[in-house]
Amino acid sequence: HKTIFLANVVNPDPMMSEAAISAVFQLKNTDFIHDLKRLDQKEAIKRFQRINTTESEDAIPTLKFEIIAWFSKVQLLKNIPGLILLEFAKHAEIINTPSGKQIAKYKSIREMDYYIVYQGLLGVVVNGKIIKKYKPKGFVNYWDFIDDYRSDYKVVALEDTSFYKIPREQFNETISFYEEVPIAILTSKNKNRLSTTVSKVY
Repeated sequence: HKTIFLANVVNPDPMMSEAAISAVFQLKNTDFIHDLKRLDQKEAIKRFQRINTTESEDAIPTLKFEIIAWFSKVQLLKNIPGLILLEFAKHAEIINTPSGKQIAKYKSIREMDYYIVYQGLLGVVVNGKIIKKYKPKGFVNYWDFIDDYRSDYKVVALEDTSFYKIPREQFNETISFYEEVPIAILTSKNKNRLSTTVSKVY
């Protein structure tokens, strides 16, 4: 069994590797980390250590299959197939940042990366004013500002915040292969806008 687990831990497929690491961690087998070091499996060691240090139930999901499951609960992503969410999860960088920190600055909204809030609050700031806030499961995206032609957009943590960052290049490359992604996002946004309009009327 140890050989099978070890073979899957070093599997280049991140989901297979992380599933095996998770199983090893639950078995509390401390010999595996020594085997990984002996085999010079640096990436697998990083994954093992990341999982090993994720103790709190409230901690941001780090395993690819957990990230996919969580992404599927985000309003703008929930109608996107799991295999496509996997592509996003592969490129998602996990970031924990304190309140008040500027995360990024963009000359144009078209240059902006994509962010998904797990805990806390992110804000998009222009000319010192917060133009939009994103709470947990909020998806900071280009489409929210598609008709906005201002410059110097900043993404700022308004509280201590944990979030996923998906680089613009990787996200846009993925949606270029899967036309259902922008369709699903825009459809969801239109439904949400209609729901908001109706609630305001009443």
